[in-house]
Amino acid sequence: MRKIIFVLIGFLLFLAVYLKINREAYVAAVDPRNQEQVTFQIKKGEGSTEVGENLARQGLIRNKYYFWYYVWKTKTDDKLQAGAYKLSKAMTIPAMVRKFTAGEIEEKINKLVVPEGETIEGIVDLLKKQKPEIASEFDRLTNCRCSGAEKCLCGKLNEKYDFLRERPKGTTLEGYLFPDTYFLADKETALSLLNKFLDNFQRKVNEEVRSSIREKGLNLHQVLTMASIVEKEAKSDEDRRLIAGIFWKRFKQKHPLQSDATLSYILKTNKVKYSNKETNIDSPYNTYKYVGLPPAPICNPGLEAILATINPQQSDYFYFLNDAQTGETVFSKNFAEHKRNKLKHGL
Repeated sequence: MRKIIFVLIGFLLFLAVYLKINREAYVAAVDPRNQEQVTFQIKKGEGSTEVGENLARQGLIRNKYYFWYYVWKTKTDDKLQAGAYKLSKAMTIPAMVRKFTAGEIEEKINKLVVPEGETIEGIVDLLKKQKPEIASEFDRLTNCRCSGAEKCLCGKLNEKYDFLRERPKGTTLEGYLFPDTYFLADKETALSLLNKFLDNFQRKVNEEVRSSIREKGLNLHQVLTMASIVEKEAKSDEDRRLIAGIFWKRFKQKHPLQSDATLSYILKTNKVKYSNKETNIDSPYNTYKYVGLPPAPICNPGLEAILATINPQQSDYFYFLNDAQTGETVFSKNFAEHKRNKLKHGL
């Protein structure tokens, strides 16, 4: 351990000396002649680690370590302000940091906050308030179902984002629009915003996550579909894992999932209790009537719901309900116990 510490200290000293000697080189612009401006976003809560990685990813700096070292040296790590900035490859690291610390946001930005479990329809409604001029086009793009057809946008997206290729034909992008906070520039288009959603999905549901899905013998579309149901049914991280475990158990036993969330999706209403007529509505999304997963996700789940679906909590439970007054999730091991709990909790 002591040897490792000495090596680490030695490396840091070497790095400090190297950067001091090559000060102008490490903070220099990537391309002094390239004045083309691009929008760079710092999200609320992001520090120098994320900012440096994103700058390097967009090719605006040579190396993320140079940025980290500079903000550490200048003690500006905690002074970087969230917002959208106009940057170019002709800017040096010190010039960028001055903008970030001064909050020199040069473009009017609308903030689009998409909560976990929001649907495409819900996102379009949010856009109608924040950026109404692109709402209808965004609706059209995200509901594209022509995958496989000539000159189809879905096909082009599949080429750019390999994780979309597992989607069955005829399905929309429901489930693939990662819930997060997005900054909308004045010149934002429906397609550029869609790319932001999918780029974010690719970063969050990364290859490590997708590899763990394959190890479970599942595919991404199956997991997102189940995760979307878990997202709507669960109230906490612990509940998510337990509920995911129950649904996978039902799935494997070829027992209907019997999720009220899927009825809510079909009927576009949210009820405490559904009638027998409603539970028998003829729709492939009706998990009371049909065994297995619905054809596609019913919402856009967050990362916690996705991870809970990949790594569910095994238990003896087979049923659960949400208290009509408190929202508490109550679990049952058998149907008789579940019936008693329904009476007890106002259902």
